[in-house]
Amino acid sequence: QALFPLDLPSNFDDKYRFSKEDRNLFHKLLRKFRSKIIGLKCGKRGSILITNNTYIEKTAPSIKVLDTTGAGDAYNAAFTANYILNNSLEKILENSIKLGSVNCTILGAQELHIKKEDYL
Repeated sequence: QALFPLDLPSNFDDKYRFSKEDRNLFHKLLRKFRSKIIGLKCGKRGSILITNNTYIEKTAPSIKVLDTTGAGDAYNAAFTANYILNNSLEKILENSIKLGSVNCTILGAQELHIKKEDYL
């Protein structure tokens, strides 16, 4: 399995900063699941991408959240598509957060009217 999307629990402390021990745990997960990349979804805090030699954090944009239904699915879709297209890790992270965030601006599971060029 090349990709390993992972959600933080909803009660996770937004102010917590990942320590060196946390990063070591992420790298153990990479090895255990034979993954090339972990996408750690951190809700309104943003996301983190981890590979064997990379750790990138990016904050989520400030938006008016109407509903989070499907946000993780949207994030995973952008994550997977950008990975398959061999986009840079920074681009994968940026586009995944962007699509997950846009999803939160509509009520319920509805069709998003987006241009794929904006997320790939």
